[in-house]
Amino acid sequence: MTLEEYLNKFHRPRTVIEYKRDIGLFLENTPNPQNGTIKDILSYLEILRKKFDNPSTIKKVLVAVRKYYQYLVVINYRDDNPVDGVKLNDVKKKNRTEGLYDDEQLEQLKEQILAEETLYYKSLFSLLIFQALTITELQQVLKENIDLTKGAITIKATNLTLTRTLKLDPTQILIFYKLLETYTDDKLPLFNETHMAIQYHLKHRYKIENVKKIIPSKVRRSLVSKWVREGKDLREVQYLAGYKSILTAQAYTSLMDEKLKERIRMLHPLR
Repeated sequence: MTLEEYLNKFHRPRTVIEYKRDIGLFLENTPNPQNGTIKDILSYLEILRKKFDNPSTIKKVLVAVRKYYQYLVVINYRDDNPVDGVKLNDVKKKNRTEGLYDDEQLEQLKEQILAEETLYYKSLFSLLIFQALTITELQQVLKENIDLTKGAITIKATNLTLTRTLKLDPTQILIFYKLLETYTDDKLPLFNETHMAIQYHLKHRYKIENVKKIIPSKVRRSLVSKWVREGKDLREVQYLAGYKSILTAQAYTSLMDEKLKERIRMLHPLR
């Protein structure tokens, strides 16, 4: 059975023509496409982002590529579909790398947090500036989640992030040692703050040069961007940030120059 015959079984003639066109473009731009991996899909996604401004167009092309690999599975050429490793809904998300804080601004914030006199807020915001936790994750931290012996914290899953265990910075171990001495109930959240309250205290307790308002989510994205620029493996970045899709971590490579991108692809290939 040919690819065209396969497509004709499920789609109208006009749709088949569109799929064949988009699949043809993928085949032209991908070496050895029959044996393509998720790395090849992500590389092609970068090509699409440079060529098309409309996220819906990019998603449409990737749907066609998925059809191509479904065909290869049906004819028993391969037993997996690499496009399944890419969440197509992520393609529609806004550019995560716009207007982020630079390394100097992040360092300014970290110095102020570590100099914070109130132990409660020093502990709370240290988890933002070191581990890049989301506000929801901060609200879920329990005493039992912190293991000072191992110097680690276990982050519970949320609707948007996965469970993970992260190392504490050495400066945090003493901070949390002092904080945990004041807590007796392992089942109560350490930080009993609303979403708005956390945003308020971050905004009013700390100042960054040339920044009117410090936004927690932007601090998190800025740290993730920093990890990528430092050359961390994208799988590691995905784990550290708790992303459900590696595509979310991969989006931060748009801030890097092409030479550094190539270095990551060679030293840390996606598997």
